[in-house]
Amino acid sequence: MNAVLKTAPHSVEAEQAVIGSCLLKNEIYHQIPLTASDFFRADHRVIWNAIAELASEENAFDVVTLSDWLAARNELEDAGGLAYLATVARDTPTTENAIAYAEIVKERARKRAALAVLSDAMNALHGAEDTTEVAGVLSAKLENLTTSGGDLSFRAVLGRGFRAMQEAITRREQGDGLRFGLPALDHALGTLWGPRLVILAGRPSTGKTALAHQMAMVGAKRGLVIGKIELEMGAEEIAHRSLAFAYGVNVTHIAQGEPDTRRAIITKAAEHNIRDYPIYVDEHAFTVPEICARIAEWHRKYAIRLAIVDHLQLVSVPGDNRAQGLGRVTRSLKLLAKRINTPIMLLSQFNRANAKESARPRLDGLRDSGEIEQDADVVIALHGDLDADRNGDRSVEIGLLKNRGGRVGWLDHHHFMFRGRIQRFDELESTDGPIERPSYSSGTDRATGET
Repeated sequence: MNAVLKTAPHSVEAEQAVIGSCLLKNEIYHQIPLTASDFFRADHRVIWNAIAELASEENAFDVVTLSDWLAARNELEDAGGLAYLATVARDTPTTENAIAYAEIVKERARKRAALAVLSDAMNALHGAEDTTEVAGVLSAKLENLTTSGGDLSFRAVLGRGFRAMQEAITRREQGDGLRFGLPALDHALGTLWGPRLVILAGRPSTGKTALAHQMAMVGAKRGLVIGKIELEMGAEEIAHRSLAFAYGVNVTHIAQGEPDTRRAIITKAAEHNIRDYPIYVDEHAFTVPEICARIAEWHRKYAIRLAIVDHLQLVSVPGDNRAQGLGRVTRSLKLLAKRINTPIMLLSQFNRANAKESARPRLDGLRDSGEIEQDADVVIALHGDLDADRNGDRSVEIGLLKNRGGRVGWLDHHHFMFRGRIQRFDELESTDGPIERPSYSSGTDRATGET
């Protein structure tokens, strides 16, 4: 056991950055799911306990007030002293990445706990305990490490709720958050933020990839960091679509290398160059562990604001039961979105029977897995005629089949056009009126997701 503890995984820098972030911006404390036991260093555990006490009493805290509180209880020396508290606050890189710092601390704590469990199991196996019993206890303890969470008082729950409401007001006032650049859809959906799994679904060739990439480009233009898992397109095609969208040139002409198109791009790039857009792409992650690991890495390194996975049906899943395998994909991405507090957009197809119908798609038509509907917070559906006009434009209907905490329905009073040649969706015109609530024949209210 001592050998395990001597080499226990930890990150002093991450622990200091978490504490410093809270000292510099008190409201961050309520967004961080850590307890004192998650910290490796004893002085950090003392400091975190003190912060927790002050926060529970709704008292503001900084280096001075925290040191005074600790001194009154003869704990200041155990916390490293006033000079150490000041150093921690001063050397914090940024408060913007506090959640990412906290995840590093939490992950190191899980590793230490797992090592301790394994050490106990090894000691038990060297003793007289039955192997089957030891294996059962080991499995249960390891499972508990990945599923257990900290307790929250109702005061803390309400506090988070009110802070989230204020943050929503601020985002609305400042125009912050992720948007498609389509006013009606953005208004109905609201800005994307927080731990939400968003499904963008449609028949093949309805523009799912283009609409998702449009959100990425609109967000990146404003400096928001985006991560994209591409299971279908290569880097070259992503580049061609990005150039077409940004500069309004024909994507086919780009791929065919027409000189006039190249000159047009160079001319327009002189005024607005998209080269430094903060978009990161992985075209080699195909399994759930690979996808989740890459998104978590992007969150840790770049504090991404949105992850896009294109698309669900191309994810490699083990076993013969395809529906259950894809259900594990959506569940894993939902849990990841919650863990990193970042929205994940997953593209999906509707089933073949639905694709042959001219009627609007239904929520239960998501291809291969009914669990998609269950795990999703938002389901955006595209529907339209696949025959384009001579300009390459197609009229597309957009609907919110599910929108947890928001309104649902088809945006009947708004008209959208997918311009395939430049890979862009436009909203042409609108008339006043509410969105139409979809009707379903089953016993489940699929508009709200409730039974």
